[in-house]
Amino acid sequence: MDIKTSKLEHLLRLPGAEPPGSVVADASTLSCGCVVSESQFLASGTTHCPVCASESVLLKPIEPLRELYKLVAQIETRRGSSSRRSTRHASVDSVASSQQQQQQQQQAESMDLGSLFCKLAKEENETPKGRGPEQEVSNSPNKEKKKVVQPELESIQVGPLVPDRSTEDDLDMLSGLNEQEEYNFSQCFPFHRKLTSFQAPSSKFSKFSLRPSIKSTRYNASSLCTRYDKATGEEITTFVLITDKRWELYTYTPSQGKPSLLSCGKSTGEYSYGANAEFRMAAKPGLTIKNEFGGKSKSDSYDASESVHSKLKSWVHLSCCLSRRFLILTGTKGVVRVLNADPVLGDVGAPVYTYLTNFPIRCVSVAPKENLVACGITARERMSGKQQPFIILHQLEMESSHKVTAVHPLTITVPYRDPLKVISFNSSSTHLICCTVYEMRYFIIRLRATATSVCKKPILLWSDMRVASRQKFTDEMPGDRSYDANVDDQMMDSEGITDIKFGLPGTNTIAITNSSWNSRPSLLVKLEGPPIDTLGGTPSNISSDLLSKEEGDEGDDEGESQITDYDVMLKVPEIGSSIYRVQFSPRGDSILFLDKSGRLFLVSTPNARTSSRSQTKKIIVLLGEAANAVRPNEAASMAYSSDGGKIFVVDRRGLFQIFDFTKGIPGKDPDVIKCKIVSV
Repeated sequence: MDIKTSKLEHLLRLPGAEPPGSVVADASTLSCGCVVSESQFLASGTTHCPVCASESVLLKPIEPLRELYKLVAQIETRRGSSSRRSTRHASVDSVASSQQQQQQQQQAESMDLGSLFCKLAKEENETPKGRGPEQEVSNSPNKEKKKVVQPELESIQVGPLVPDRSTEDDLDMLSGLNEQEEYNFSQCFPFHRKLTSFQAPSSKFSKFSLRPSIKSTRYNASSLCTRYDKATGEEITTFVLITDKRWELYTYTPSQGKPSLLSCGKSTGEYSYGANAEFRMAAKPGLTIKNEFGGKSKSDSYDASESVHSKLKSWVHLSCCLSRRFLILTGTKGVVRVLNADPVLGDVGAPVYTYLTNFPIRCVSVAPKENLVACGITARERMSGKQQPFIILHQLEMESSHKVTAVHPLTITVPYRDPLKVISFNSSSTHLICCTVYEMRYFIIRLRATATSVCKKPILLWSDMRVASRQKFTDEMPGDRSYDANVDDQMMDSEGITDIKFGLPGTNTIAITNSSWNSRPSLLVKLEGPPIDTLGGTPSNISSDLLSKEEGDEGDDEGESQITDYDVMLKVPEIGSSIYRVQFSPRGDSILFLDKSGRLFLVSTPNARTSSRSQTKKIIVLLGEAANAVRPNEAASMAYSSDGGKIFVVDRRGLFQIFDFTKGIPGKDPDVIKCKIVSV
């Protein structure tokens, strides 16, 4: 106990304290970066720092160190009372009871210490980037850099509690850290969870129904987005449900208790935002671009607004994509609409950008940074009539207030004839992964040479097929494998690849799901080469048809990554071969799958983030069920919360479900029930 207490007191003996070496009870930080006693600094009557002697002001108290002082004081108080009791009752029984009390105090001390450093981890996460035990601070008026060295924690290590994250989503995972919820998660995951279900509330369209007693709403597609709001300190989840002619956007937070309708609209462009607002057309039509691939307009008096108005009268919604700020709707007539989904930026549902083309839209995706929107189209050559897929990359130019001021579409020619089926960005918005319909081919396109460069020279980095045999490259087909495709994989009931996504940042992994008669399991594939998200590496040896001859002669980019091969990290045959959706946990400890029947399978994969070998140990549970789907587009949408402790699911029937691993302890909370175990 004396050794442990001395180590804790060492953290509280701050430089500049009076008398020197005394324990400080009210530690606070100054603008120069030094840590001093608040009462001594105020009592000194001067603005000079007692440590570095620079002009400083008091910023805020350091609560973890103040809690540490209280903990040390409690330990000293308990030790003093224990010694007095042992002096009064000098017997064998009293000595035994005193030892038992000391053991209980040690256990209580370790638990309090763990909670204390959990709070310290949250405090460090809220401070600006780069603030650590040893740093340079330049906040003083004379811009002189002062190096502040904090006392070493000796055997107490805080580093593993605050992992180094490269994206905002990973930093948000620690923003809502709660000690009790973390303890509940450790007791529940992955076998127990609490299920909360809500039905999407009635929208403003219900009054137009001819038969209001019969629920006529049957949604075609859905999308879900969730984030942690630091201002309110809670998770904000939004989801959208669409039909052929209308869309409905809902929001949910734990404080409001149930989902509420945020905004709704029609395919004609009318929308309603507000509690009692009526449907109306937008005051501003937003940006409009019509891409005719080099063709001229019918007349010189062509009006883009008239073309948009005529197409909106007859188009039908097919798919949707939702992010924090944007709602993207695609449908027939070659229409892509980007609507506002953030109340801070204006009316939710107001048009931001409209893209028109003469060719069908196959798929759409929005980048995590929300500055890029990619959609896949399929055109036909005028002479031969053959299909030719393209990727239209819409680069959104925004102001500091995140208002879109201009859009620059970029056309990427896909070097294959097979139409595109699924398209997805990586976490840093620098790469695209796509898959095709019939050949079950997937390929990766690098969009940016650096994190701030403009997407002008996309490069094809990797291409492979799901039915490829493990053979080496041949001279006749550089960059491709020799294939032994089965005829059954191209039948209508065998839908091929249904979803494909990049894994966690820095892992170089991708997940591939498919629906096949040949019992092809879902895979977690690791790409061999430098990490994609770091944008490092050497020039690729795979030829690219995405550049023109003039651009290709300019030389290779230094930031181009090299992918040489892949290795299958995980196979999941236990969940079947009719999987429609896949989602990664931000914790890196599980992968969520959704099959054609609506069953949700949670696959626990320990060390999936750091392991470089194939995962043989996995736990699979049946988390719950959602509505079934006839096509992948109708499958339920799902997402992990920013801390990885909850799973949100919304299906085409409007059922919103929350699977929570942090709400209780099995055996104590009756709402926490056990999942059905599939494989252990």
